[in-house]
Amino acid sequence: MNAKFNSAENFTELVFENKNKAYGAYAIRKSYSDNVTISLLLSSAFFGIIAFMAVMMTTTKPYIPSLDQLIPEIFVEGTEVVIPEKPKTPPQPKALAAPKTETGQLTASDNKADLTNKLNDDKNFSKTPNPDGDSSNVKDPEPKVPVLVVPVTNKIEKFAQIMPEMEGMSQFIRDNLKYPSIAVDNGTKGVVYVTFVVDLDGSINDIKLIKGIGDGCEQEALRVVAMMPKWTPGMTEGKPVRVQCTLPV
Repeated sequence: MNAKFNSAENFTELVFENKNKAYGAYAIRKSYSDNVTISLLLSSAFFGIIAFMAVMMTTTKPYIPSLDQLIPEIFVEGTEVVIPEKPKTPPQPKALAAPKTETGQLTASDNKADLTNKLNDDKNFSKTPNPDGDSSNVKDPEPKVPVLVVPVTNKIEKFAQIMPEMEGMSQFIRDNLKYPSIAVDNGTKGVVYVTFVVDLDGSINDIKLIKGIGDGCEQEALRVVAMMPKWTPGMTEGKPVRVQCTLPV
């Protein structure tokens, strides 16, 4: 074939040679290559826009209010464990001084028998006399031992002899926790860690977030913890104490 017929344009001219080119078929055949090129460009642009929008929708997360806007910042004071000091041994009561005898002071001229009698008399005077005259059943007063009183403290402990607890806590969380729709759509899963303080009366205070997973799960966990009823407070030496607890939700 001649080289001038190798291109599509020359082939079109050959087909419509000596024919009516004003007919629509010639115009369609003439612009076929341009139409195919334009169609390919438009299709590529359309699919490119769709792919770009899909990427943007998966990488861009909806706006979630920060925790600072929902829960005020709370400062927890004194989380160190304080070891109580051993109670000091109460001082022993001092012995009562023996009263002086009516005979006065002893002199060097007193013999051994008189000295022994005087010492025995002093021992008898040291005891409390019986109003009826019989001192055989009279006993020395017992020393009073001071009672150690443990004051109620406002310090926050991490451990107690009896840790605080709430009966039916797991069931309460299951009944009140609502998984955020955003987390469901994005397939967000994990554990949210929340810390709080069980007060002396069992109420929940100082709620703070330790670790979250995003998509509104932190706010929902904090909301459910704030709804919890009063716990049984922690006890140390028979006294209620404030205890800091960590709860995985």
